[in-house]
Amino acid sequence: MSLRAASGPVTCSLQLTAYLLFLSGARHWQSGRDVAIEAADSTGRPALLASRLRPRLLKDGLVFLAVMAVYFATAMASISLTAAPENVVAVWPAAGIAAGALLMLGPRARWPVGFAVFAANVAAGLYQGKPNASVLAFAAANTIECLLIAWLTERFAGAPFNINNFRRVLIFLCAAMLGSAVAAVPAAVMVTLAGTTASPFIDVWSLWFRSDFIGIITVAPVFVSFGIAMKAPPTRLEWAEGLLLLLLLVAAAIYLLSLPPQGGPWPSSVASSLLFPFMLAVAARCRPLFPAAGSALIALVVIVTANLGIGRFGAGDFSLADRILQAQVAMAVIALCSLSLAALFARGHEAEDALRESEEKLRVSLAAGRLGHWELDLARREVTGSDISYAVFGGLPRPRLAYADVVSAVHRDDRARFEAAVENAIEHSNVIDLECRAFWPDRTVHWVHLVGRVDRDRSGKPVKINGTSRDITQRKEVESALRDSEKQQRLALDAAHIGTWRHDIATGKVTFDVRAEQHVGLGPVADWQRFVELLQADNQPADRKALSPPVDPAIDVEQSFGAFRVCRHDGTWHWLRIGTVVAFEGTGTNRRVVSMVGTTQDETERIQSEEQQKLLVLELDHRVKNMLTVIEVLIDRSLENAQSPDSLAASIRARIGAMGRVHDKLSRSKWSGVDLKTIVDEELAPFRTPYNLTLAGPAVLLSPAAALALSMTVHELATNAAKHGSLSRAGGLVSISWEIEPDCREEGILRIRWQEDKGPTISSTPQRLGFGTSIIRGLISHELGGAVDFTLEPRGVRCELRVAACKVLAETAVIRPD
Repeated sequence: MSLRAASGPVTCSLQLTAYLLFLSGARHWQSGRDVAIEAADSTGRPALLASRLRPRLLKDGLVFLAVMAVYFATAMASISLTAAPENVVAVWPAAGIAAGALLMLGPRARWPVGFAVFAANVAAGLYQGKPNASVLAFAAANTIECLLIAWLTERFAGAPFNINNFRRVLIFLCAAMLGSAVAAVPAAVMVTLAGTTASPFIDVWSLWFRSDFIGIITVAPVFVSFGIAMKAPPTRLEWAEGLLLLLLLVAAAIYLLSLPPQGGPWPSSVASSLLFPFMLAVAARCRPLFPAAGSALIALVVIVTANLGIGRFGAGDFSLADRILQAQVAMAVIALCSLSLAALFARGHEAEDALRESEEKLRVSLAAGRLGHWELDLARREVTGSDISYAVFGGLPRPRLAYADVVSAVHRDDRARFEAAVENAIEHSNVIDLECRAFWPDRTVHWVHLVGRVDRDRSGKPVKINGTSRDITQRKEVESALRDSEKQQRLALDAAHIGTWRHDIATGKVTFDVRAEQHVGLGPVADWQRFVELLQADNQPADRKALSPPVDPAIDVEQSFGAFRVCRHDGTWHWLRIGTVVAFEGTGTNRRVVSMVGTTQDETERIQSEEQQKLLVLELDHRVKNMLTVIEVLIDRSLENAQSPDSLAASIRARIGAMGRVHDKLSRSKWSGVDLKTIVDEELAPFRTPYNLTLAGPAVLLSPAAALALSMTVHELATNAAKHGSLSRAGGLVSISWEIEPDCREEGILRIRWQEDKGPTISSTPQRLGFGTSIIRGLISHELGGAVDFTLEPRGVRCELRVAACKVLAETAVIRPD
C-alpha cells in the first residue's frame, strides 16, 4: 500500500492531535484570561490585561523552546538505535521526556509541551528525510501519547504527581502502558504501509509499544521527582551521599553488563538482577530522585553497551530481535524495581521526616512552655531527661541520673508524698500529677510540677514512666501573694462590715458571701430579679438607679452606689448601702454587660445615729432656749420670795441642780428619753428613808421635754414636803403612783398622784399660791398641756397631774432620713 493510501489514518491522527491541543490551549488561555480580567476588575484598569498575560506567554514560550530542544536532541540520539527489520528504535526516551515534563509542570503546561512535542517530532522527521505523511503521523502519535498519559495519571493519581506512593506508581504504569499502546497503533500502521519493514503489523506495534513504554517509565520519573525535589531541596550531605551511591550503581552496572554472555541471552537478563542490592541501597538511603535517576542511568548503560556491541546485550551470537527484547526486559525490570523501591522507601522517608519534624515541634513547644521531658526506667531505677528537667531540680544535665538522687533533691517535707505518688501510679492510677518542692544546691527552694504516665508491656508489667516537669515557683509566689491579698481584703471588708456579691450574667443568679447573706437575707444564692425586687420594694427612684446605671459608651467599667431600705425575713427594716461595678464590652448595638459585682454594707446604725444627732441638735437648741427662759423665771420668782441672799442662792441652786440631773440622764440615753421612776428616785433620794416613801406604777419612758417638766415638778413637791409637809418630821409618809388610763380618744392619759400623810396638821388655807405651786402649774399646763389638781388636806398635800400620754411618752418609731 502506498503512502497516499495512508492519508486516512494520518488525517485522523492529525485531527485528534489538533483537537487535544486545542482543548488544552483553550483551557490554559481561559484560566490566564480569567486571572487577568479579575485583576483588571479589581484595579479598574483594563490595560493590566496585557501586562498580566505577557509574563505567562513568555513563560510558556520558554517551556515550549526548552522541551522542544531536549526532545529533539533525545529523538535524534535515539534514532541511531533503530532496529531492523522493523525499522523501529529499541527504546524511545523522548516519550519519557514529554510525559515527565507534563507531569512535572502540571496541567497549565499542556499546550506549550504538546506543541513542543509535535514540533520536535516534525523537525526530527524532516531532518531524517521521511515522507510528510509519516512525519505528521509520528508527530501526532507521540503528542497524543504524552497528553493521554499525563491526563490519565493526574485524573486518577492526583496532581501534582509524585512517586512516593505505590498506588500512584501503579496508576502511572497503567497510564504509560495505555498511552503507549494507543500511540503505537497509528505509528505501526504508517511503518507497515510505508513498506520500510517486512515484519507484520503486530510485531511493529509490539516493538513500538515496548520502546515507548520503557522510555516513559525510565525517564519520566526522573523529571517528576526532580520537580518535587526542587520544592524541598536535599541537603548537601544528601546530595553527596546520593551521588556517591549512583556512582557505585553505574560502576556495578557497567561491570556486570560488560561481561560476555554465558548460557544464552536470558541468563544475561538474570545476571542484571545482581544490581538489585545497589538499587536497594539507593532507594533506602536517598529520596525518590536518586533511584529514578539510577534506573535511567542503568538504562543508558544498557543502550550504550547494546549499541556498541559489547557485553551481554551486544553479543553478535544472538538474533537482533532476541537482543532487543532482552535489553527491553532488563530495562523494564530495573525501572519497575526502582519505582517500586522508591515508592516503598519514600513512605519511610516521609514518616522519618514527619517524626523529626514532630519531635522538633515538640522540643520547641516544650522549650516555649518551659516544660522538660523526663523518663524513669523502672528496671534500672534511672532517670533520663532534657536539660530543663534537670534544671528544675537544680542540677546540671547528665546522661543518666539515679532515681535516689532525684528523691534526695525533693524537699524533705514532700519526699514521702512524692514517693507515694510514684508508687500509686505504678500500682493503681497509671498517672502522676504532683506539685512538690525541690531543694537546690544553692540552698533555695523551688516548686516543681510533675506530670507523667506509666508505660506497661503486653503482660501489664510497668516498664517506665514518661512525663514532663515544670518550674512553677513564680506561679506559686503569685498564688501566695494573691492569697495574702485576698486575706487582707477580707480582713478589711470584715473590719468595715462589708459583704460582697457577684451576678452571673449567664445564669441570672447572684452569689453572696457570708456577710452579704446576713445583710440581704436571701441565702447564699438567689435570683437576680428577686434581689432587685427586694431592693426596690421601699425605695425612691433615685436609689433604684444604682442597680441600673446609665451606659456610657466612652468607658468599659461603671460604678454606682445607692442606699436601700430593705425588710429582712425576720420583719426588721435595715438600711443597706449597695455598691455596683458593671463591666461592658462591644460598641453600639453590640454593647453588652459581661460582669457585675458589688458590695453591701449595713448602715442602719449610722443613719439612725446621724438622724438622732440632727434631732439632738434641734432639741438642744430648743431646750437651751427653754432652759434660759426657765432659769430667768426661776430667778425672778426666787427674788420675790427670798427672805435672804442665802436662801435665794440655795433655792436657785437646788432647782437648777434638779434640772442638771435630768439633763445628765438624757445625755446618757442620747436624748432618747428617761424612765419616770428614775426621775422620782433621783429627786427623792436626799429625803428617802426605808419607811417614808411608797412608789407604784409601770415603766414609762418620758420624752426629753416631759422629763424636764416632771423632774422640776417632783423637785418642787419634794422640797415643799421637806420644808412644810410629811418629809419634815419623823413618821411622815409620801405615796407616789402613776398609771396610763385610756380615754375616749384612745390616746391614753398619764395620771400621777402625790399624797402626803402623817405630816404637820394644816389648819388653814394660804391666801396665795407659793412659788413652787406656781412652777408646777406653769410647767404642767404650759409645757405639757396638762392639768394640775393641788389640794391642801388636813393630813397633808394631795397633788394629781393629768397629761395626754402622746405628749409625754418618748418616740419609738424608726428614724428615716430626708
